[in-house]
Amino acid sequence: GFYHTRSRTRYLLRLAAFCVISDIPFDLAVFVSNAKVRSGQFYTFAHQNVFFTLTIGFLGMMFLEKMHSRIRSKIIAVIGLIAVYIAFGAAAELLNTDYGAAGVTAILAAWTLKKYSLVKGKDMAVPQMLVIVAILTIMSSTSEICAIADAAFARRYNGSRGKTISKWFFYIFYPAHLFILFLIRYTIFP
Repeated sequence: GFYHTRSRTRYLLRLAAFCVISDIPFDLAVFVSNAKVRSGQFYTFAHQNVFFTLTIGFLGMMFLEKMHSRIRSKIIAVIGLIAVYIAFGAAAELLNTDYGAAGVTAILAAWTLKKYSLVKGKDMAVPQMLVIVAILTIMSSTSEICAIADAAFARRYNGSRGKTISKWFFYIFYPAHLFILFLIRYTIFP
């Protein structure tokens, strides 16, 4: 979406809107007990849904894109890259987003792999991904590392648009399926 959207600003606003729309279904499905729901509590500030992670990652990619276009020194670019990873990962941890810093790191790593190649003329996706897997292993549990498996499929992407499915389907599916999961839990396991 970062590269194929017509307006990054509108894309960012859509992500931010679904942060809010998805948060109550997320909390109901995952963090708020049935007893709390019966007493009227539908929300907790303790955890944030994956749209927060995606929004922070998107902001990080926008920041990296600006930095990439302005910095010419490789050393300063690497230092800047590390600083952005740390800053945006810390933001995800402070907000306690789903997948946290590891999720944001995976998003920023995808941007980095698209922009930079350590060795010109050679496909360095596998060695670079191994480094990122090592970083994610240190940062988190193995569940976030499974997302790295998508890199092999993403490398094979030819850039052409596939079958058209409304973008709204996926935006709406996330909070809707969480709400359905909550209803199932609430009715079957009262």
